[in-house]
Amino acid sequence: MPFKVWSIGEEVLAADFNSYVQSQVVSRFATAAARTAAITSPVLNQLTTLDNRPGITDFWNGSAWQAIGGAREASVTATPNVAMPLGGSGTTYPYTITLPIAGTVVIQGTAMVYREVPGTGNSSAFIRCAAGAGGPAVTSAVDSNFQVQPDLGWLTVPFSGIYAAAPAGPCNFALVGFSTSIHMRLFSYQIIARVQPT
Repeated sequence: MPFKVWSIGEEVLAADFNSYVQSQVVSRFATAAARTAAITSPVLNQLTTLDNRPGITDFWNGSAWQAIGGAREASVTATPNVAMPLGGSGTTYPYTITLPIAGTVVIQGTAMVYREVPGTGNSSAFIRCAAGAGGPAVTSAVDSNFQVQPDLGWLTVPFSGIYAAAPAGPCNFALVGFSTSIHMRLFSYQIIARVQPT
């Protein structure tokens, strides 16, 4: 986009106003649809902001509007202290994170688990990312498979997952966990959600 130094008394033509002034300010729109209707031919690095996404400025990257600054983060910490079931398909543990922007969500977290009933023998267990009620679908997940030993006390279990595009604001997610044969409890979890604009 060009830059021009104006002279005193110089006439400002419509074409000059559009190129040198209007296209080089941050234009404000109520929604993305309103922006699309108003700016039919955006230019590279043109800036806009939307009322329904306060505090976020977008730039035109040549093919799409993209939020400046890339991914944003949000987090949640909880201490549910709930039992993990034995076998089956597991129990769902829902949680909500307020996302700062819309986009693809990458979840990384750790859970604290402990053996609830002393005993002998080993048991397989896992915690994995799952879809929450009305939330985005999981596109990929890394299960936190772990072995429960007879002398297990507290154990920190990592997990991660990628979710499809989600809207900004409160969004429902979930974990699923189970143990094959030894009673365990999911004591707490800490989760960071990184949102990549789409």
